[in-house]
Amino acid sequence: MRTLNAQMFNSWINPSRRDSRRDGPINHPLFQMKTSEIQSKVATIVAEQLGVEPSYLITSAPLRELGLDSLDLTEVLMTIEDEFRIDIDLLTEDTLSTTTIESITRQIANITPDPTPPPSWSEMVAKLVKSPHEIVETIHNDRTGVLLTALSINTRNIVRQAIYADCTKSSLVYGKDKDVRSYDGLAPSRFNNLTDHQAHLLHMALGLVGEAGEIMEAVLDYIATNKLDLPNCVEESGDLSFYHESFRQWVGFSRDNALAANFEKLSKRYKGHQYSDEAAIARADKEGDNGH
Repeated sequence: MRTLNAQMFNSWINPSRRDSRRDGPINHPLFQMKTSEIQSKVATIVAEQLGVEPSYLITSAPLRELGLDSLDLTEVLMTIEDEFRIDIDLLTEDTLSTTTIESITRQIANITPDPTPPPSWSEMVAKLVKSPHEIVETIHNDRTGVLLTALSINTRNIVRQAIYADCTKSSLVYGKDKDVRSYDGLAPSRFNNLTDHQAHLLHMALGLVGEAGEIMEAVLDYIATNKLDLPNCVEESGDLSFYHESFRQWVGFSRDNALAANFEKLSKRYKGHQYSDEAAIARADKEGDNGH
């Protein structure tokens, strides 16, 4: 039985795959290649998929006659898109009998690369977040104080529930009972003078806990039904990443910075990078601190 390979899997989960096509028009390969060179590269890609020499292929023969099936075709097209940094129409099972290396070459040669490179995922996040000034204005326009009161009560409860969740995790995973620390929250009036920066971070924090709650709901549904809604998990994880990314952008550090700091912390906590409940409870990296 054939399975999806790593390249196909990574194309679904790795946003950088599309970001790799962000060269401007001057550097785009299609502006620098003759049709014969395009066909030679396409033939090489097909040959590598089939495990044969390119010279063995008849470029005018239908792909099915060359030995490709639909899964082969998907991999070939993905490789072509990556090599030429373009998007091409996916071919269906039916067109395997009529499409040839030459027809794919013609389709590629007729593509005019978009002179405007698509935004990276990080750039897209930066553009899509709502202006924090609008959030501040919404708070200022709350003449009744209902929104301020809701912010005060709900943010306090969110933090308290996060504390309970952390204690539950410690008991379940580490076998350690933690004291539930108190948290009184902020008075409604404290939300009335937010800066744009504070409003944005509040927005991102609310987004993070909201998406985390939806992931928890998905897990609980899985426990109840023995059916894991994978598309929903992917969607919610993506939303969680969105809020994480914008939070990092506005605080002033990158994902790589966060991962490096986390790697250093865990290296101190777990000697030899080996997990143990004892090390998890001891938290050698905290040196007596009660950090998380």
